[in-house]
Amino acid sequence: GIDITKLEVEAKVQYTKPDEPKITYSIWDFAGQEVYYATHQFFLSERAIYLVCMRLTEDGEKEFGRVEYWLQSIASRAKGCPIIIVGTCLDNKKCTKPWIKAIKDKLEKKFAERFLNLIDIYTVSNETLKGVSELLKDIVKVSVSKKYKIKCGIEEHRPVSWLCLEEAAKALSTTRPVPIITFKEWCSIAIKDCSFNDEKDVKLATKFLHDIGVLVYFDDNYSGLKDNVILSSTWITKVFATVVTLRNTMVTGGILFHRDLHHIWPPSIYPRKLHPFLMALMEKFEIIHRLEGSAIGNTLLTEELLNSGLKNLGPYALKPEAEVKDIKLDEGVSIIPCLLPEERPNNTLMRLFPENEDVSTQIYRIYSFQFIPNGFFQRLMVRLLHSQWQAKSFWRYGIVLYKGGSKLLVETDHLKHKIYFSLRGTETTWKMAKLIEGVNTLITDWLDVKYEIIIPCNHCLATKKKKSVCFPHV
Repeated sequence: GIDITKLEVEAKVQYTKPDEPKITYSIWDFAGQEVYYATHQFFLSERAIYLVCMRLTEDGEKEFGRVEYWLQSIASRAKGCPIIIVGTCLDNKKCTKPWIKAIKDKLEKKFAERFLNLIDIYTVSNETLKGVSELLKDIVKVSVSKKYKIKCGIEEHRPVSWLCLEEAAKALSTTRPVPIITFKEWCSIAIKDCSFNDEKDVKLATKFLHDIGVLVYFDDNYSGLKDNVILSSTWITKVFATVVTLRNTMVTGGILFHRDLHHIWPPSIYPRKLHPFLMALMEKFEIIHRLEGSAIGNTLLTEELLNSGLKNLGPYALKPEAEVKDIKLDEGVSIIPCLLPEERPNNTLMRLFPENEDVSTQIYRIYSFQFIPNGFFQRLMVRLLHSQWQAKSFWRYGIVLYKGGSKLLVETDHLKHKIYFSLRGTETTWKMAKLIEGVNTLITDWLDVKYEIIIPCNHCLATKKKKSVCFPHV
């Protein structure tokens, strides 16, 4: 999903000090396939310059939609970072001067005022490299600007011990079969070999190395993640790619049986003792969700049911029967929302959330966004699966859940940038309020976009009026 390389650039004298003739960049090339979007947010850093690439030969909404996705994702997850849009395929016959001007004008009109950190638009040829030198000059200029240095903390003095620790991380990552070290051992090396004073200083330097992409470390109590340091960012991106990929035959239709983990992560490369840690990493970022006891709530996720779903490559419906038992990691099941089937299970919904049901107690809410980043709805699904609601059916763009005497249908429409909530049953007002609170928290934590909550008229919907009256949520 991500390729990482190094690039050393000769810097011009007017941009740098005489004793700083070169700048070394760590280049992170994010895969453009939508399936990898769920993992990208894991690696977006605030200590970076972002190049958003697009094909100049394409001027349709789909290509501009990809550009908007990246601009919004960067604005949400790496606030304040400079962004440059780079149009490729400049050597194509289609790319005449009028064509290029029209695309640039369209990009500026669509994005310049909304994304203030969009500093320029460049056009380059991948074949002849035309325009590349001008692009590199601008990148260097931004890199050494006082504003960027202050934002990234580059002007702060970094102790020699931090440089020593960075070199130690690089050396250890190449000598160890698996580039993971316990934080306890990491601290011991830092104090003994790099003259750190204590664990607090080591942690501060480790967080900095995480921010600049040298290693991966999370200082939290979630499933023991703070107890390990991943010495190679490249290695962990490959771990994620082994799971979140359409080429993975072990994850069909978004369902992962844990008994297949040893096929996905061969023990010779990924020792079994690391599997719980790797699963915890993916769960932390809500890329996957473990179905406790092979079940969601009190609903058993039976292998028979799943196998039936896999054969048909259709959406999965969970049936409330049999008993839930405690199971080990290898016996468990997880879902990967970004790989779930896209098809809406209309037949299943007719049974679980029928249109002809008494809707006198039904209430609705619609979230209307300026933009919904890919992966956001999947994270919302995982949050709902973590709650006390019991899932009855799920597909990539929707989920049905039950709780007590209530039913909840949540669906998204990415083209319209909307998420729809339909709630039926008892205590609907209180339950909807709790749902709204949870969604708003997720938006605050994950997005930086404008949105409004709309309340459709219940009577209009119940009587199936073509155009329903809507009210703003206050």
